[in-house]
Amino acid sequence: MKRRSAILLAAAMMAASVPALAETMRIGDQAVVKKCKEYITLREADNVQATELARIPLGGQVIYLDPAKNGFARVEYGDTQGFVKTEYLGNQTARGTPFAITEEERRNVNLFLTNFTETGMKRYDAASTTDAELVRFAVLHAWLNRSGQWDVTEWGSRLEQDNVTDDVLRYFGRLLILLDQPDFDYDGAYYYMHEPGAPIGLGFVCASEVETLGGGLYRVYFGVYGAGEIIDDDGVYDLLPEQAALLYPNTPFQGCAVIRALGLNSRDGFRLESLRIE
Repeated sequence: MKRRSAILLAAAMMAASVPALAETMRIGDQAVVKKCKEYITLREADNVQATELARIPLGGQVIYLDPAKNGFARVEYGDTQGFVKTEYLGNQTARGTPFAITEEERRNVNLFLTNFTETGMKRYDAASTTDAELVRFAVLHAWLNRSGQWDVTEWGSRLEQDNVTDDVLRYFGRLLILLDQPDFDYDGAYYYMHEPGAPIGLGFVCASEVETLGGGLYRVYFGVYGAGEIIDDDGVYDLLPEQAALLYPNTPFQGCAVIRALGLNSRDGFRLESLRIE
């Protein structure tokens, strides 16, 4: 009994010693560089001997990805990912209000976000995601889910442009300006798919936590399970994270998304505001 009590006490002390940053920072959070003289070093690995990738100035902005060893965190600075000391990071992302989702709402969120993961989409940001990336999503989404929209011709299967522009507006609320996509032939009216099979994406989404941000915005933290497998069981969208982990034990991707919606009880009107998966 004494030994068990000692173990519990040691565990509590270890938990209390975890830096506040590790308790508050989540994937996708904005962080600012602080408490340094001029800059901190972005390194290739989580130790001070690792190769320098960049110098991030005092006040510079990074995206927090996940914790690492030796007091480091993995972050994204511009287009470069690397490791920095967590003691020099300050969280700038305000936490939302925890939102207890119903079974129906969980299913709606999981289904909506799986539309993106099944096409291999790992990033979306309204300011930086290109029209070509959105066209790619819409073409692959139709290939995976809407066989009736495709016409078979001697040049391959073709998809009418309007189906692409409609889906981009539906899922992202964006009007396409540039319609070309380097992965597919495009003749000004149709996109052509020549490969005989469908791409295998990242897997299906299983939401673990939802926050309300106000103004019809919801932040969702989730895992992506079943990578490399063809998922044809709609029951996976009802799974809790612990259930998904038992059925698909490989380490899942982790993600964060912001959805705009009038409510989560219906997918009608859902829009993706941001997406990040690691």
